[in-house]
Amino acid sequence: MIGELRRFMRVGNAQRRLLSSVAYFAVASAILYFYADPYFCSPSRIGQSRFLVSAKLSLACTVWNLVAGWFSWTAFRQGRWLPALASALIAGAGFASVPFWIYRGYGVFLFENTPADVSCFFTEGSGMAFPLVVAPALAAATFVREWVIGKRDGESKNC
Repeated sequence: MIGELRRFMRVGNAQRRLLSSVAYFAVASAILYFYADPYFCSPSRIGQSRFLVSAKLSLACTVWNLVAGWFSWTAFRQGRWLPALASALIAGAGFASVPFWIYRGYGVFLFENTPADVSCFFTEGSGMAFPLVVAPALAAATFVREWVIGKRDGESKNC
């Protein structure tokens, strides 16, 4: 497993993954910022800005994106389509499940009133729309990210 991680993060690939992760974080932040309800994600209601809450959830999504990329790369080392598709499916399933594991029930959210609180994304019906709107958008961004990395990886192997 450690050997797989070393191959996954070899020098050229690690730089591409780092740069693409920064780009992914920016795209995820924009998607989540525009999805967040300005009323529920306002400083007067939760004590944090909508931008900060979006950045927190984007960071978690970026980390999950890296995990999904590692799993798909480990399972499918050849080609571009299969690793990118597998990564997008793994990431999309994780993103779609967020509202279900973050909601404890009876109006209580996991991490509520902590520095990691992102519950404003899942209030008043937004949690039901999250798997249908945000998860596919983030999964598509994952597909594009892995596709580009796979393309560059293929080009560097041919040189």
